Amino acid sequence: MKFIYILSLSYIGANLLIFNRLTKEINPQNKNTKIVIGVLYWIFALSFIIPFIIKSGNTLLIKTATTIGGFWLIGTAIMFILLLINLLLNRFFTSFKYGFISSAFITILILTYGYINHTQIHRQHIEIVTEKKIDKPIKIVAVSDIHLGYLTGKNRCRKIVEKINKEKPDLILIAGDLIDNNIEPVRNAHMEEELQKLEASYGTYMAPGNHDHYSGMDNCSAFAKSSGITLLIDSIATIANQIQIIGRDDYSNRNRKTIEELLNKVGTNLVTIVIDHQPQQLKQISEYPIDLQISGHTHNGQIFPIITVR
Repeated sequence: MKFIYILSLSYIGANLLIFNRLTKEINPQNKNTKIVIGVLYWIFALSFIIPFIIKSGNTLLIKTATTIGGFWLIGTAIMFILLLINLLLNRFFTSFKYGFISSAFITILILTYGYINHTQIHRQHIEIVTEKKIDKPIKIVAVSDIHLGYLTGKNRCRKIVEKINKEKPDLILIAGDLIDNNIEPVRNAHMEEELQKLEASYGTYMAPGNHDHYSGMDNCSAFAKSSGITLLIDSIATIANQIQIIGRDDYSNRNRKTIEELLNKVGTNLVTIVIDHQPQQLKQISEYPIDLQISGHTHNGQIFPIITVR
């Protein structure tokens, strides 16, 4: 909870700095113009809160607020860093009067690149060799951070499923954040109909992410079940007596079981795969007899610097 307070104060502080620079840059002479600019700015800055307050009802309002809020949240972090760099350059080197405009332009470019990157489905092939006994090579498709909801709809879900099935996997692993913040648009669009088309001889397994928790774990569990996905919350599944999958609850749950508690329930002779949404404890994990960990959360740096590996 303390982290949320610190993050919230940092966000407000960053926006105060940006707003102050914006008003100096525009320098409106008319009082009414100043008020309009101020009201619009803070509506945009605080729009990301709306989907958490209004969880159902006006779909257009929620979708619009989610879109604006998401871009504004990320853009604030980027813009704040660029303005700080500009302030330091002006303080110690030379004055650059177009600092705000250039920072805004670079921020827009980065956000545009991030959005384009988001719309692409990237495939990365990794071959893993183990000394443990396994009858035949197993093809695993691992995905994460799909964020089904107002911004990632049924059509996008269909494309992801088609992309996965094209690989003809033996096993599918989902490393959390299948759902965004709200289960309602997922239910209303019946997105489980697309996920039910996933094809893997050993099935589909998932561990929850922080956004799955935001949507409510009861909702997430019910949706996973209706989609034909086995949700592992601090639990273990054994595949063909050769592979054991440990699905950890998200790191945001401070009461989740430790990796030691979970490993006490498995044998060391089987191939062991851990699904853990946030890659927070990689060094610790490397000290245990674990063959592979599947994680997500960082979005491959797509929304740096908000999400980083710690």
